[in-house]
Amino acid sequence: MKIVCISNRNIPAGFTFMELLISIAIFVIITAMVIVNFRSGQYRDELLGGAEAIETALREMQTKTNSGETVKCPLQPEPSAPRDGYGVQITDAPPLIIAFADCSDDSSYKYTYNATDDLLLKTVLLPVNVAIEDSIPASPWNIVFSPFSEVVIVNTNYDITPVVQITLKHSRTEREITVKLNRLTGQTSYE
Repeated sequence: MKIVCISNRNIPAGFTFMELLISIAIFVIITAMVIVNFRSGQYRDELLGGAEAIETALREMQTKTNSGETVKCPLQPEPSAPRDGYGVQITDAPPLIIAFADCSDDSSYKYTYNATDDLLLKTVLLPVNVAIEDSIPASPWNIVFSPFSEVVIVNTNYDITPVVQITLKHSRTEREITVKLNRLTGQTSYE
């Protein structure tokens, strides 16, 4: 019987200090890249969420107007379709979306949100880091889908400027997204 002796001299005992430092540095760099990409995606999602909230509110109020949906307005005894339609008010301080039924009988509040006469349907607060840029001349902005008008009424204005643009800006990344509303067709989109 023959005995073979194996020497441990050719097998390394562990990692060297330099190998350990390089491994830790690679791990730190990869971790930093993941965190940066996560934050960037989170900011992008906040901006997209704000645009989708505005677009959803506009589409919902347009659908309610076109379908003739009935509501119980504060000054009316029976549920009926609001005389002037449904609308959205957008304020920039704080960035807020108010969906309402335009129930006002007073011509001075026609096609604008009036808390005493109109019916508040829902309120949506935009994400904290998202601000509304002044892309419409006045604030708050009132966008109303009236059953008696061929165009979407913006700030009680009947002019036929074809596209209304509402620009949202993220305060940390300075990225912008624009919600567009075609006043002639009522089509909404964002880019």
